[in-house]
Amino acid sequence: MTRSYGKLPALLKPLNARLEQLPNENRAGSTCARTVKSRPFRYTVRDSDELSDIFEISLGEKSDDSSRLGLYNAIAELVSEVAIIYEALYVTFGPRAYQDQQVFDNRLGVSWMLYLPHALTPAQVPEARALIPVMREDKQQGTIIVSVTDDVFDVNNRDHVKAANDIEIRLADQDLLPRFVDL
Repeated sequence: MTRSYGKLPALLKPLNARLEQLPNENRAGSTCARTVKSRPFRYTVRDSDELSDIFEISLGEKSDDSSRLGLYNAIAELVSEVAIIYEALYVTFGPRAYQDQQVFDNRLGVSWMLYLPHALTPAQVPEARALIPVMREDKQQGTIIVSVTDDVFDVNNRDHVKAANDIEIRLADQDLLPRFVDL
């Protein structure tokens, strides 16, 4: 029996096109019956067939120190597309293992990149290695905050973790790092 997931596949089409450029090896598959396979990534659908609040792109990387998407510029482009297509309140990109090393348990973590729907300046976040504006129809809709620009973010690299942690502290001090209960 084929199950219809409403508008979900159409919404994911732009991301599928971008991610289909990746090599076929090690693409993520489904590990849960309620997860819909859509190579090369997976997303979860609620029982109501509405668009999930959260979906995870799992690239199945061979090692922690490389990314088939490339360095920060290519990944920021993907994060920007996700933010625009889904009108996201936030987008995080980085290794799942970073969750254990982020500063706050009750707030978002920066990891390699964090998109927030605010225009941010270097004066507000001097610890950021890059602040990339996300534009929609010639208007800035948000900012991608990048913690590491010279390498792939590695949770085993103390400097990378410290950079992300410092950004989290700076954002929280200005009440710019959302708490989970407020999302």
